[in-house]
Amino acid sequence: MTTAPSTSARPVRPLGVPGPGVRTATDLSRDDLLRVARGGLEDFLRTLPFEDGAGLRVTMEHACLPAGKMVRPLIMLAAAAGCGADLSAVAKVAVAMEVGHSASLVHDDIIDGDRTRRGRPSVWSAYGTESALLTGDALIFAMFRAIAESGLPAATVAEAVRLVAAMGHELCSGEVLQEQATVRADLTFDTYRRVVMLKTASILRVCAELGAVVAGADDARGFLRQYGNQLGLAFQVQDDLLPYLSTHEESGKSPESDLRCRRASLPVVTAYEHGTASERRVLEAFFAAPDVDQDHRAVVEIVAGTGNLRRGTELAGQSLAAAGDALTALGDAPGVSVLLEVLTALRGRTR
Repeated sequence: MTTAPSTSARPVRPLGVPGPGVRTATDLSRDDLLRVARGGLEDFLRTLPFEDGAGLRVTMEHACLPAGKMVRPLIMLAAAAGCGADLSAVAKVAVAMEVGHSASLVHDDIIDGDRTRRGRPSVWSAYGTESALLTGDALIFAMFRAIAESGLPAATVAEAVRLVAAMGHELCSGEVLQEQATVRADLTFDTYRRVVMLKTASILRVCAELGAVVAGADDARGFLRQYGNQLGLAFQVQDDLLPYLSTHEESGKSPESDLRCRRASLPVVTAYEHGTASERRVLEAFFAAPDVDQDHRAVVEIVAGTGNLRRGTELAGQSLAAAGDALTALGDAPGVSVLLEVLTALRGRTR
């Protein structure tokens, strides 16, 4: 019988001290990390056992490949490098985060009825709802399989599984809270922020914190949690602003898309909290009405007010600055420049 590795054999690494497989800060790039993540994802999917012929393999690969921007595994690997981890030893955990993210997208597309994903048919649109549900479920189990097969110490694997399981619970709670807010026509910023922290920020927070967990750098966990939380808030705020600040061709959606779903995006929330009494009544009536096909023009005119969009832009900027500040403790360790690059790319985001 094989004995599980002891955690005492793996001392906590001081912040910023590179492990044996980590390159220096000056030559570790985003492309380096993406090569590790993409290669690991393809290898993992290729080696999964399938007993149903090609069916499940085809739909799982359709959901995951070709890989998108891979922001989540990129963040995890960059954080791990910043905490001194050997990237070859932790790559499977990064793969797990991308697989889990793909699972959530498969299920989201079913819930939202979205027929396309990354410019091609979504899984349910291409293979049917039943196959898509099973594919999403299989990807969730594959996520945990990747962590379990990472080869990391047993205590590290257990903590990674705990974090990821808690994240999944938060994602589901956020979805339910958003649905409840829609039913109640709840347009408050407090509810908006709670939904964002549960739905968007949770996975980015866990990706960043996992970098410290797999490196054994407990002192860095709080800093990386803060980075992920603030990055998640900034990302969602910008996502909400894009339909109002970019063209439909650039952002991929119009201001009416969220309104049709009765989703209280940030511009709606700020318009409600800072609007006049008559504007608030218009918004309340619109979000409480059952007719999703009603005229959106009056609402768009209120929501798109310069002050509302400016407040949203300021909030995104403040969150990005806070995310950058959280990385100060890591100094110029390998990977930190990539985490900062993620923030820079988000500032100039148009889609």
